[in-house]
Amino acid sequence: MSELPTGAVTFLFTDIEGSTRLWEEHPDVMRLVLARHDAQLRAAIETNGGVVFKTVGDAFCAAFHTPREAVEAALAAQRNLRSAQGSAVHQQLPLKVRMAIHTGTAEVRDRDYFGPPLNRVARLLAAAHGGQVLLSLAAQELVRDDVPPTVGTRNLGQHRLRDLQRPEHVFQLTHPELPTEFPALRSLDLLPNNLPQQVTSFVGREKELKDVKEILQRTRLLTITGPGGAGKTRLSLHAAADMLVAFPDGVWVAELAPVSEPTRTPQVVATALGMKEDPARPLLDALIDHLRPKRLMLILDNCEHLIDAAASLAAAILRNCPDIQILASSREALNIEGEATYRLPSLALPRPSDTVALSTLTQYDAVRLFIERATAVSPTFMATNENAPSLAQICHQLDGIPLAIELAAARVRSFSLEELCNRLNDRFRLLTGGRRTALPRQQTLRATVDWSYDLLSAQERVLLRRLAVFAGGWTADAAEAVCADEAVEGWEVIDLLTQLVDKSLVLAEEQGGKTRYRALATVRHYARDRLQEEGELEPSSARHREWFVALPERLRVQLPGELRREHVEALESELDNFRAVLERCERDAPEVGLDLASKLELLWFRGGFLEEGRSWLSRLLRVDQEGGGAVNSAVRLRALILLSHISSIQGDTGFACRAAEEAYRIAAHREEPRQLAEAAGMLGAAYDMANHLEQAQEHYQEALRLWRDLGEPVKVATVLGNLGNAVFSAGDLRAARAYYEESMNMARELGHRKQEAWAAGNLAAVELRDSRVEVAMSLTALAVRIMRELGDRHYLVQSISHMASVVGAGGDMARAARLLGAAEAIRASLGIRAAPYGAEAYHRTVREAREELGEAAFLHEWEQGRVLTLEQAIQCGLEGVGAGAGVGACC
Repeated sequence: MSELPTGAVTFLFTDIEGSTRLWEEHPDVMRLVLARHDAQLRAAIETNGGVVFKTVGDAFCAAFHTPREAVEAALAAQRNLRSAQGSAVHQQLPLKVRMAIHTGTAEVRDRDYFGPPLNRVARLLAAAHGGQVLLSLAAQELVRDDVPPTVGTRNLGQHRLRDLQRPEHVFQLTHPELPTEFPALRSLDLLPNNLPQQVTSFVGREKELKDVKEILQRTRLLTITGPGGAGKTRLSLHAAADMLVAFPDGVWVAELAPVSEPTRTPQVVATALGMKEDPARPLLDALIDHLRPKRLMLILDNCEHLIDAAASLAAAILRNCPDIQILASSREALNIEGEATYRLPSLALPRPSDTVALSTLTQYDAVRLFIERATAVSPTFMATNENAPSLAQICHQLDGIPLAIELAAARVRSFSLEELCNRLNDRFRLLTGGRRTALPRQQTLRATVDWSYDLLSAQERVLLRRLAVFAGGWTADAAEAVCADEAVEGWEVIDLLTQLVDKSLVLAEEQGGKTRYRALATVRHYARDRLQEEGELEPSSARHREWFVALPERLRVQLPGELRREHVEALESELDNFRAVLERCERDAPEVGLDLASKLELLWFRGGFLEEGRSWLSRLLRVDQEGGGAVNSAVRLRALILLSHISSIQGDTGFACRAAEEAYRIAAHREEPRQLAEAAGMLGAAYDMANHLEQAQEHYQEALRLWRDLGEPVKVATVLGNLGNAVFSAGDLRAARAYYEESMNMARELGHRKQEAWAAGNLAAVELRDSRVEVAMSLTALAVRIMRELGDRHYLVQSISHMASVVGAGGDMARAARLLGAAEAIRASLGIRAAPYGAEAYHRTVREAREELGEAAFLHEWEQGRVLTLEQAIQCGLEGVGAGAGVGACC
């Protein structure tokens, strides 16, 4: 494949005039004609040194090292296309291909080009007619003295092209074999319109632009909705400019933002159309009569503050003027018959967790917009791999809102990206200083949100303020519980919430068949400031804390039985809210915080947040200790047991033992058998992980006795499995087998699938030690399938290295090496240490795989495994094992 030209590149863009109509009218013939067209275009381009870097439908995008090559390719293509007109097929369906040539410097990424030169050549192409070849001034200057005498250029003068910041001096390529006379160019200067000259380039939005134009093909009224600053106006103008040629009577923009009186709405539209008022006639009647015979597009821009008036006017026009199309922009829909709506999302932006190499970030529209605007205000600005992390964080914090990004980019004159990123917490003071010519509400970020807030009803404002206490989103139930009081009753919350969604201040998103709501960070910051100003922050935060402290227990009741995936997912979806509550508790309610952190055990373990769980427990325990130890001893005991468990898994066995020992002392002092059994079991586990096997067995036996006395068979099954681990590590395989089998059989009878899986997996290790590989594989498969169904990520991570040992023992060392690499990488990403009782098998498998494969092949497979996801690693381990494997394997 040819290398793409770099540096100063000459671009040749082509497309077929009226191809959509030709496909609709002659689909069969079009297939034949288009095949020849594609072959001729590609041959002409490649023969003259060009590279086709993109095709979109019948359009070709090619790049050349020199303008002469592009001109020769265009001439060859047009001449070949004209010579083909004599064939029977082409006589039936002649094609007219328009072309445009421009030279400039563009960025190369993934065999594609990006940058202003691409916009310019595309706009030049849109102005051309079929059979015509247009050149920009830049290309014409370079080529005029470097072509044969038969080739010339005709000066067509300056033209205002769609969405370009400055007019383009356009030239037409001439040759004796090509037609010379064409209609006037399809430029904004020659077609009727009042579209404003754009002072900045239009960045990104390719998909959105395509969507809007497609919708406009099948509806007479489209309203683009979205939050303030999302770019609704710019997208409307851009789409209308692209469709200008379809409207003989033009495209006309009625800007409603400056209008405060609804009755003036028809007057603004009439003024935009150049109408003169007749005092003897009602203005609306005159406007309807003026529009009735015309075929034009009317843009009603910024309707939200005049929503009823704009809706009435649009309905009257659609009802009486059959060839008028309306494109509206508003923060909420007009809600009239025949309306289609398009909610404009934020610009595509990277997540903070994404790779932050600059080459990766520039694929996102939000980042590209920031870089382009920053370069415009500070020509010395440079985006680099060093400041790329700050650049990604800025775009993420600003939610990909174009206005916010443009305001932030203007600040690179005063701050580095790192400083700018750190200052965004005070965004409403920082992001000021928009263009003086912009509407006042577009000159600062706060003014933009003020505009939306002031349009709300009193109750809508109350709800928006109170929703600011949520972090990361909320459910309808949570909104009702947290936001309702005497000012806004519970039954009103859902209706008001829906109204805020309609007005683009709240986003509704479906996740797993359920609706969650969230506010953009900018809106949330604004609403939180207003909440504090109104003196409502404390009571709203208290209701928020009350709801989320009680949520884990509610979920446990709603999702009864042992671990369920839905339970973990429900907790994980509220992680940001739990974090917000825990932060507040750390300041003023450590006992409530410790109780909540302990109840989130399922989230920390099964959701893969062990380090965070440990951090919260440690911080809250430290706050209590520094405050004199006022936390209830039962709450502290539960927190210490959980903290010891997490620390053991992470390999910090010394800390785990100390936490478990403190928990055991508290339990012994309280003389409560259940708590003592929990503490004894945890102390046994901590000693087990620390390889203090005699002490581990001693405390396991104590816990076993207590649970038997308490009549808790599930707990008995769990401790039996743990005893099996301790004696297995001590080398007593016979005792280990007995404990594991008793634990597994008891768990199966009780329907406790989690413990059945744990015991089956551990029993597999015994079977593997006895060289019963097939039985070990069946037991492992049983355990993994149960835990995958239950969503237990912690167990599944631990199981990968065990599957490697079983697979290796079965003779497939290459697959074993891949699993070993996957186990190492996934454990490291989640902060989980390998269980000690599996260490011997793990190290033996590593050693045997190295010996059998050789170092180079081993490392290759290892690296292949390191990039596997958890699910991919599981599939790799289960390869070749039947779906029913493992059922009844212990019998």
